[in-house]
Amino acid sequence: MIDFLKILITDQVLINKINADPLLIWHNKQERLSHFDFETVLSKETKIYKGVLFCFYPNKVEVLFRPHYYFNDNLHNANDFGVENCITVVNRLINELCLTEFTNELRIINIEYGINIISPIDCKELVTFISYHGKNEFKTDVGLAYSKKSYSETKNGTANKYKIIKAYNKGLQFPEYCDINTFRFEVKSKQTKYIKQLGIETIKDLLKPETYKTVSNELLKEFSDVLILGDSQEHKTLSKKENNLLNKYLNPNNWYKVKQGHRNQFNKTKERYLKLLNKTGYNIHLELKNIIDIKLQELEQKGAFSTPIKKGQKGAYSTIYISGIRTPLTF
Repeated sequence: MIDFLKILITDQVLINKINADPLLIWHNKQERLSHFDFETVLSKETKIYKGVLFCFYPNKVEVLFRPHYYFNDNLHNANDFGVENCITVVNRLINELCLTEFTNELRIINIEYGINIISPIDCKELVTFISYHGKNEFKTDVGLAYSKKSYSETKNGTANKYKIIKAYNKGLQFPEYCDINTFRFEVKSKQTKYIKQLGIETIKDLLKPETYKTVSNELLKEFSDVLILGDSQEHKTLSKKENNLLNKYLNPNNWYKVKQGHRNQFNKTKERYLKLLNKTGYNIHLELKNIIDIKLQELEQKGAFSTPIKKGQKGAYSTIYISGIRTPLTF
């Protein structure tokens, strides 16, 4: 469930303790000129422990931790990763580095969480058809096949760091570890204002099962705001007028025009579109939401797997719905 964490440490005693830990292996050192003052040199020394990066700056440490990858020996995040699994992994890191007394000093400043499910339709088509999250259009995520991101933009056109939604075909990324139609839906935030709404301030909060209930509810809520379009077709359950209207709704250009209208026009049009889908007898939004809901309940009740998934096992496969590349860690 929890895919990535950036942890901030500013307590100097704790920084010194971590820096002196013999378990951490020196990784690299970087120096660059400040963007604001070209006479100031900024330095960062990085150490690593089992794939967890510890970036040492003059007055702070940033820890880049991928719990799901850590669980799978840093090979992939393609299998299910339940609440029990996540708590175990976080506990393991804390205990191995003797940080039990310092959990309140490990502040979460970035988070990424998500879920893997088996798409009831071809996953490449699903990603192709995913068009909006709220009023924010999904855009191609360069660097990963069949991957899209949705976010509000700042005044200069860059992605708002408050919340980014990502949807992609996990099966194409890790075909050796999961079903080819594995679909991943993720939420990412780089602002503590959003993270605190999840009930998460320090790593200690990630040891509480109730925290994951909040995360699950948020994940389901975010998916509810997704708009999925598709190919035009005729439905026998609809009248000619209704079929024409549905095909109009399935045209991506229509939604651009709708966005230009009054404040509530987008949501009202989306309501009418979903009602028409219900009338056809097949609503992909509703089916996917139900699949995600059931999978989240499974992950909350118990860790989906008690041991990491090895190569060749289909980690995201679910019996309820039958239908070597590694993601780089940037810092």
